[in-house]
Amino acid sequence: DLHVPFPPQAPEPAVAPPPPVLREKSSKTKVSFSTLQIRTYETILGDNPSCTGGPPISIGWRYNPEHFDSTVDEYERKQDHFYGGPEIRPLDIDLVLHRSERESILMKMGYNQQDLAESVRRLNKAKSRRRQTVHNLPVMFLEEKAESCKRTMGRLFLNRQRTRHMYDEWKKGDKSTPRETRRNSV
Repeated sequence: DLHVPFPPQAPEPAVAPPPPVLREKSSKTKVSFSTLQIRTYETILGDNPSCTGGPPISIGWRYNPEHFDSTVDEYERKQDHFYGGPEIRPLDIDLVLHRSERESILMKMGYNQQDLAESVRRLNKAKSRRRQTVHNLPVMFLEEKAESCKRTMGRLFLNRQRTRHMYDEWKKGDKSTPRETRRNSV
């Protein structure tokens, strides 16, 4: 009983395999994650000036030593279950806390109205400084030129020295501060 494949196949001709192709290593690095650890950090009064209204909220350095360990797949399944499916995830706008929500959270954490008001005042000052910087950008080069002229005039008319010599002296090994150097030389 002889079994012959149908149709009969002719033996393949002996052909040398092509030489291996040498490929350069890809510059793209692949990253993958298998497990994750989630910690719970303390909630504190923040200082982020991009907060649009009310006190900002932030996380502090202290955290609860008990943490949640999971695989990425397990975590994603739990998130899908929590939100009602993979296609029903919160939009970025849904993650933004309203001013009253932030104030309520901070009050529960032990902050008082005075702390919140002071934080908002600091925030408004920082925002004002940022606006001023953006407003001054078009003429910044003029301010730099004026400062340069002022230094040059000071050297010419008031016989001031450049500060480079202080750096050079320090670099040579005299590690004392420039004020100490001036005091000791007088």
